[in-house]
Amino acid sequence: MEGKTVIEHRNSSDSPIFRYGESALGGATLLVAENQQALIVKGKEVKSVLPTGMYTLGADGLPILSSDTQAVSASGGGEQAVAYFVSEGETSFKWGTAEPIKPTGIGNAATNGFYGRGRISVKATDAAAFVLKCEKRSISDRPGVAGFLREVVFAMLKRILDACVCGGIPVDKLASFSEKIGDIVCERVGDELKGSGLTVTDFRIESLEPAAGEQAAARETTPRENVREHNALTEQRVGESV
Repeated sequence: MEGKTVIEHRNSSDSPIFRYGESALGGATLLVAENQQALIVKGKEVKSVLPTGMYTLGADGLPILSSDTQAVSASGGGEQAVAYFVSEGETSFKWGTAEPIKPTGIGNAATNGFYGRGRISVKATDAAAFVLKCEKRSISDRPGVAGFLREVVFAMLKRILDACVCGGIPVDKLASFSEKIGDIVCERVGDELKGSGLTVTDFRIESLEPAAGEQAAARETTPRENVREHNALTEQRVGESV
């Protein structure tokens, strides 16, 4: 392998994807580690999905495997091939809202919204779909995936909070049912990510708190003797609202 470019990604356990874009792939040696796949993309199409092993890439950047493979590579036109490394394992990310999420429809209710934070773990179960999503959104590494996941989580959390408020759930009760809300968000985020080739393996809302200065507005207003019954009914309504 002396004199040849060796392409590999050694830290795949820390990131679900890595895009190699330092130089052209033609003539390089591609090393795919255990628990990893490599995908060659050319002309916005996945041309090769490569399991663990060592591969020699042709002048067009595609692996020299057979005459059939080379015939496929010719259809990629003059566009440069790029390599993506996709981890087969689970990757965890923290998420948090930089700005408070304010449910639509609360009007002048005594809150400026909610800050949330938690954790999401995902696994690439359709590497080709995942790579094409990343190619479309110019995602090349862990920070890019983290940003994409935060965007999906925030949008879904906002949608669920909106549904709860529109369903008549008291604003000052929402934070009390973060676990229930988290279960619903997990399910909906999972559905949203299926088309991107990702499966959610774990999702948690670690905190859902009123925005700064609004904690006093979230104090219990229900008579003490009715608290348990009120909470049980509210949790049921959270589920029914969405």
